[in-house]
Formats: sequence, structure tokens, C-alpha cells
Amino acid sequence: MDSKLSIILLALVMFSYEGCGVRLGAFNIQVLGTTKMKKADVVEILVDTIGRYDLLLIQEIRDSTGTAIDDLLEEVNTKFSDNPFTLTISPRLGRTNSKEQYAFLFREKSGITLLDYHVYNDTAVNTEATDYDIFEREPIVALFQSTTTTIKKFALIGIHVAPSDAVKELQALEVVFAQTKARLNIDDVMVLGDLNADCSYVANKYWVDIPIKNDPDYTWWIGDDIDTTVGNTNCAYDRFISTGDLLKASVEDGSASIFKYDDAFKLNQTMALKVSDHYPIEMILKGDTSGSSIPCMNNYCIFGLVLCTILSIVLG
Repeated sequence: MDSKLSIILLALVMFSYEGCGVRLGAFNIQVLGTTKMKKADVVEILVDTIGRYDLLLIQEIRDSTGTAIDDLLEEVNTKFSDNPFTLTISPRLGRTNSKEQYAFLFREKSGITLLDYHVYNDTAVNTEATDYDIFEREPIVALFQSTTTTIKKFALIGIHVAPSDAVKELQALEVVFAQTKARLNIDDVMVLGDLNADCSYVANKYWVDIPIKNDPDYTWWIGDDIDTTVGNTNCAYDRFISTGDLLKASVEDGSASIFKYDDAFKLNQTMALKVSDHYPIEMILKGDTSGSSIPCMNNYCIFGLVLCTILSIVLG
């Protein structure tokens, strides 16, 4: 093999390693239960969508049998057996009989480890100005460690905000951030999920009364002008909100966006809405290029390594 080809292969190896950021997502899979899991065409789209991510929050699991999320995980891990997901799931949450669960899916081969996980204590929000039981579905809090990103430890707070109480729940998130930082002794914290933070649920006049919207210590990564809905509405319901300098610096520039699975998989709106009424939101946490981290095994890195192997065989 001549020197030019060696340089090309070396560059490809470096790309496959140094490009190993973590793709973080949050996906409200509308009424994820046994009925949806019986629809093979829908499951196929869900599997391919979930496979994009290294760390994913799933919301709106409504399944009293507890089998739907396990069946979905099995389908995903069968297709992506080279880098499978580990699952942690919340209890069923909600004030009515229509309860929901949250789940975090994460890939250990992508360098991600779950260190702590708990349901937020709703009574911690109580102040002179608020009542107990602020949240219809209490947030879940997870502390993660990552060996392959520039940020090595961060906390994620997953929540599906109740539409009818969106303003009140968004106001209370300031306390949730503070309590999480204190309990986990960490500054780098992100809220993610379907916050119903737009349109009729949070009219413009209410934003001035939501502390984390007006405090420069918090970064809102999905802008108010981004439509996160699949249907004919135009609302920025789903959001990432972070605090902490390291976490802010670790987000790849321009990576916070939505994944339009209808465009990606060439679906009409009718089929897209069978999957969900929300698009996943996503961002990339920058890969650690210092050389001190454990090599990751996300899909992009695997592709790069496979390509290098093929080229080395073909080119001798």
C-alpha cells in the first residue's frame, strides 16, 4: 500500500474515532402501548428512529401490562445487536387512571453508564407560593457518565408536562433544577421532553412569569420557532433546557434540531401520525478527542471502522 493510501486510511480511522459524539434525543411516542406494538409498519419506523440515538428519553408509555416497551426494546436490540440498548423505566405516573411511564434507553458500548435514577419528589416544589403535587407526572432524574464525550458526567430530567397546567409546571422547573443540582452535587443538568411549551398551552403573555425562560443561566436549545409536531399545528412543544457551563460547551454547534422521520422514511402524513404526533428532538454531545477516552461504538464510528477495513482489503 503506498503512502497516500495509508494517509487516507489513517484519516478515516481518525474520523471514525474523533467523530464519536453522543446523539441525545427525546421522543414522545404517542400512546405507546400494546395496540401500537401490533402495527408492524409503525414498529419498523420506531425501531429505525430509535436506532439513531445513543441516549434517548421515551415519553407517553401507556401500558398497564408493562410489555410494550420491553417488546419494542427487543425489536430494537435485534436490529442493532452490535450496539444494543439498556433500559431503565419509571413507575406508572399520573393522578388519573390514564398513567404514563418514562424510559431512558442508552448504549453502554457508546460509553454511557447510568449512575443514579429516581422519580423527583414533588413535595420539594412546595413554597409559600405553590401547592404540593405540582406535576401531573413527576419528572424523572437520571445521572449519566460518558467516557466518549467532552463532558463526563451530567444529569437529565425527563418530563411530559400536562397541557392544562403547562405554565404552572414550567414555573416549578426552576426548583426542580435547583433540587437536582443539590442532591446530585452537579452543575450540568438538562430538562428534556414534551413540555407543551407553546401555542395555546403557554401563550406569549405567560413567558415573563416563567423564571427559567428569562434567566441567562438556562439555555433553550430548541427555539420558539421550531415546529416539533407532526400534524398541521406549528408549535414548539418539545424542548431541551440546560444549565451548567460544561454542558453548554459540550453541545455540538447547530446540532439541536428535530428528526423528521416522515421525510427520512418517505411517509405521508397519515402514516407519520400513526407513529406519533411529535417529532423526536435531538442534539449531539461533542466527542472527546483528547485520546484519553474509551473508544465508542456508535453507529457512525462502526460505519467508519467497517469502511476502513473494506478499503484496506481492497487496496491491499
